[in-house]
Amino acid sequence: MMRIFPILGLILAFASQLMGQGEYKPIVPFLQKYCVECHGSDKQKGDVRLDDVADIGADLWIEIYEQMEFGDMPPEEADIHPTKEHTAEILKLVDAISRDERFTIATGFRRMNKREYTNTVRDLLGLSDKLFNPGTYIFDDEVEKGFDTNSESLYISNELLLEYLNSASFSLNAALYTEDYTKPESNTDSYGPKNIEVTAYLDGKTPDYVISRVKKGMVFGKDIANKVKTSGYYRIAATAAGVDRSQGEYGGAPADGRPFQMGIGVFYNGVSHIYHEFDIKDQKLMNYEGVVWLEKGALPYVQFINGTKKPRNINRMRVRRNLKPITPPGLAVGKFTMEGPLKLEWPPRTYKTAFQVNEMPDLELRGMRDQILRNFISRAFRRQVNNEERIRYTRYLEDQYSESNSWHQAFIRTFAAIMASTDFLYIKEDVGELNPFQLANRLSYLLWSSMPDMELFKLANSGELLDPEVYKDQLRRMLKDPKSRNFVEGFALQWLSIDELGTMRPAEDDKQHAIYFRNNLEQAMRSETLSFFEHILFTNQPITDFLDSDYTFLNKALADLYEIPFDGGNELVMVNLPRDSVRGGLLGQASIHAITSNGVETLPVTRGHWVLDELMGTPPPPPPEEVPAIVPDLNNVNTPRDLLVKHREDPKCFACHKNMDPPGLALESFDIIGRYRDSYGKNSTIDPSGVFLGTKFDDIRGFKKALLKDKDIFAYNFIVKIAEYGKGRKLNRKDHEIVKELAANAKAHNYKFMYLLGDVLLSDLMKNR
Repeated sequence: MMRIFPILGLILAFASQLMGQGEYKPIVPFLQKYCVECHGSDKQKGDVRLDDVADIGADLWIEIYEQMEFGDMPPEEADIHPTKEHTAEILKLVDAISRDERFTIATGFRRMNKREYTNTVRDLLGLSDKLFNPGTYIFDDEVEKGFDTNSESLYISNELLLEYLNSASFSLNAALYTEDYTKPESNTDSYGPKNIEVTAYLDGKTPDYVISRVKKGMVFGKDIANKVKTSGYYRIAATAAGVDRSQGEYGGAPADGRPFQMGIGVFYNGVSHIYHEFDIKDQKLMNYEGVVWLEKGALPYVQFINGTKKPRNINRMRVRRNLKPITPPGLAVGKFTMEGPLKLEWPPRTYKTAFQVNEMPDLELRGMRDQILRNFISRAFRRQVNNEERIRYTRYLEDQYSESNSWHQAFIRTFAAIMASTDFLYIKEDVGELNPFQLANRLSYLLWSSMPDMELFKLANSGELLDPEVYKDQLRRMLKDPKSRNFVEGFALQWLSIDELGTMRPAEDDKQHAIYFRNNLEQAMRSETLSFFEHILFTNQPITDFLDSDYTFLNKALADLYEIPFDGGNELVMVNLPRDSVRGGLLGQASIHAITSNGVETLPVTRGHWVLDELMGTPPPPPPEEVPAIVPDLNNVNTPRDLLVKHREDPKCFACHKNMDPPGLALESFDIIGRYRDSYGKNSTIDPSGVFLGTKFDDIRGFKKALLKDKDIFAYNFIVKIAEYGKGRKLNRKDHEIVKELAANAKAHNYKFMYLLGDVLLSDLMKNR
């Protein structure tokens, strides 16, 4: 078991000490006398425990305040009640504590999550964002609920520190890959059939070409990775043709009428990526080429990208159907060529970035070493460096040189130590208003999921970032930067739980849902939702479009699934929906239907919970332990609605299911992969009607109209979600007061996303811890 560093424990102990000795001391006996009987070690009604104040977080202090303010705590049926005067006295203290950072903010230290760590290392060292993944070498984050920026979930351990050190070492050796600081020459390496290798089913090799018959097989020059001695751009070329096309059913891929397709890709550090795709001719060898970035030691290859996954199975299926065996289709490659590095950038990008130089440095010069080390520490720690830190790492650098007799290796080892330190791994913030460097970090990790760039560093160092106009200019610049895509993927995927898409797929042999795999629907679903979010953000559409809209993003596969006329192909494009379509907004998107199903059946309770939690911010509490789970009727005698009506007869279940079931049943109009339906089978009609927050509706269209009546609730929750993602913690009452003002501003600006986000970033929510 991992040994966790006890930072959070120390802070909780400090909060407990303050509670026992400070102005909040009267709260403890009040809770013990009036609350612990139902919320203590033996009994936790509503899954709430109040016997240890150190464990009470921001959300719970807010809930305690609201329960007391409305007179619901202690409950009427309690044996004893405090006087009104005593309650009023304690209520004032609970109000104060629910705003007090010492109790409602667990820590000002937050470890970078795996996404942020990966992006930060790449930006710190100038590594390729597609080929090298520093996160490969570290454990996955274990975040049970909420965002992966939640500080309380981001622990560290001895084992994880070793993983970070290992990752830093690999990353630095990839970035600073050569001790030869002389600019290399460009070379051309060519390979014929005798020297071309195939990592797949190979058949029919001739003096003129080799053949790959497997979809994922790689074709490349023998020992070519050892020829890539310098990172840079290289031209990869191959003479290729499609061969052995078979007509009719069970002939293998590609299907009749579709061209053979070849891709040029790169394999490096366990990751492969296709950069160029070509439609190639049948039986006619022709030249195809593309330029790619190669890290030192990377493997360039070509691939039969629309071939058959398991070509040997073709003839097995044909024999069963009394068809003659065939030779499976394949990609023939007659020549493979690599030329480069082309127009070599020197020093390489990684050296310029890591060393912060424009020329290859002379590491024998002490002044140069001091400058490189000082700059690297400051960029890695994302703040100014004090003299003690500089002296400590200078000594470490000199010790490493004594051991290796190489300044190049000494820097790699010293940089690795810096990147394994808590000053690099943790984002640190002071109580109250953030200083310029902390504010730069807050903005950068919210919008880019990575470290600040040099412009932000310079403005933080001068203090100009605190100037309101400079700050606004930076927000505009950062949102225009391509790295803002990291906000789309980081926030949207987690807010909507799209990161869970694919964890509960239909079975591959499930014929009813075979198109899920055949048409690559999972990727299309994810892309539709991300493109939808990105469009609303960057074109400043109202966030109410998330609830309902007259457009979405489709490709041919999704359009067929949704039964919407479509003239396009595999590329996702914006489409205006037919009038009165069920597909507007998030609730019409297949990604949402898939993540709220289990791969076999839809889950109306899960779907209802998703609506209340992710859209409205009012999740129901966990069900009481003594309440049995709802068992589906496998004989289809009782519909999900029948089962839920019966379940609500239990008084302990009624309150939660009253609000949770209507949205869940409205979404029963969509199956597990998002197809619209009006029945479960021949004799079982779906009834999607209901009442939600006082509004009656007949179907999913009506339900979305009901949601729009409560768009203020949605906007408030949306702001809370963004704030919690950016701050890395739950909000306290002081924060929620700011949210109320921001929600009012959002309404005044017609809920436009970019205005709303700008208001959040300009508010004290972002400028204070």
